[in-house]
Amino acid sequence: MSRFLGIKSLRLRTTVAVATMIFLLAIVFRIYTFLYQSASVESQLDEYLLGRLNFYLSRHYAGALPDALPAVNTKLCGDVEVSKFDRDGGKIDSMTLVGNNQSGEPPIFGYLEDGKFRTISYLTPDGNTIMLEASMDGYYSNRYVSLMIHVSVFVFLVSISIPANWFLLTCAMSGLDDITKTARLVQTNNLSARIDVAAMDSELQPMAINLNAMLDHVNTLHEAQIRFIADASHELRTPLAGIITNSEMQDGRNSEEMRLALHYCHLSAQRLSRLVNSLLDLTQEETNRDKPLHRVFVETMLCEAVEQVESIAKKHGVKLVLDQPESSLIVVGDNDELFQLFVNLLANAVYHSPEGGVVRLEACRTGGIHFPTVLFRVIDQGPGIVPTVGSRVFERFYRGPSQYEGSGLGLAICKAVVDRHGGIINHRPNRPRGTVFEVTLNAVLNNGSLPSDL
Repeated sequence: MSRFLGIKSLRLRTTVAVATMIFLLAIVFRIYTFLYQSASVESQLDEYLLGRLNFYLSRHYAGALPDALPAVNTKLCGDVEVSKFDRDGGKIDSMTLVGNNQSGEPPIFGYLEDGKFRTISYLTPDGNTIMLEASMDGYYSNRYVSLMIHVSVFVFLVSISIPANWFLLTCAMSGLDDITKTARLVQTNNLSARIDVAAMDSELQPMAINLNAMLDHVNTLHEAQIRFIADASHELRTPLAGIITNSEMQDGRNSEEMRLALHYCHLSAQRLSRLVNSLLDLTQEETNRDKPLHRVFVETMLCEAVEQVESIAKKHGVKLVLDQPESSLIVVGDNDELFQLFVNLLANAVYHSPEGGVVRLEACRTGGIHFPTVLFRVIDQGPGIVPTVGSRVFERFYRGPSQYEGSGLGLAICKAVVDRHGGIINHRPNRPRGTVFEVTLNAVLNNGSLPSDL
């Protein structure tokens, strides 16, 4: 039915459907009305003939007064002729009624000459028959006029219903036309164009709200893509330019200068390698949305992450402290991704901590019985994050004021991992100094099963 009669226009399909429904309803109603009126007219004619019969019998019966004739349109029946027949069927001119004029037999209605005349016959007590007949020409003329009236009304209703329905549908679908205009504006790179929800009908407002939200999301992704390309180009251009410059300037250099140039090329290549690997990790996190999640033992996973970052902490003179979590803590996730999440958070805390500082990692159970969670904290003693920065620290290539020259993708990867696991990541100041990064992840239910929404 979505392509009724092959018509792709919703407005035309609805108009045809409504016109068809009106057509069928009008036909049924008009046929019923026509038959009812025809039966009513025929009933009036029969009632009139029966009245004329009673009038005739009363007039020819001694001592009886004739009853009043029923009111009827004389054009329906014209003149009424009275015929009398004997027992043998012969026509007689006169007849005298004696005694009771009722024979006990009811009058009989019928037709003559294939329905041209309507008759009523009555058997008298002496065995003779009285028959009254009336022409049906007026009746059939009345039926024809009634039929023409019904057909005219039907044609009129159908003829005005189609343009009226088309006009009403056009007015009702004006909201869709506004949505189409907005979509065309977006196609012409007017990404700020939005649908006027207040001007929409109540039935279209939910769709308009969702479309505006989708356009906002697309616009955000578009801006992020442009910013990402610009930032990636900038990050790649600097080391590449240094490598090209040092590789081209070989003439006139002594061995020490060549060694320094090669060392710079080596450092630039390492920086490029880290940047590319971080980009690949970030892309992998954003494309692994449907990867299944499993039980991850928190204690084991955190110990492995601390061990991984231990060498970096010693190199920077920072002490790593793991507050031993409960052995029963189990979260829902991917072990490798969560391992990378806490390695990045610990490494970020180490890089921004002063020499002799302490980085602490904690984990504890939170939430209720039905929705248990595990809260992780990575606490450092670094310079902290400026309050005006807010959530920008999780943007790609964002780097705050620091002596550490990172790629600016570590925290962006952390945010992508937490989002894929349906968790929450944020940061707050640590008193008296430093920053606390908090991560909340879904835990396994008390009965050992995974949450139903994951």
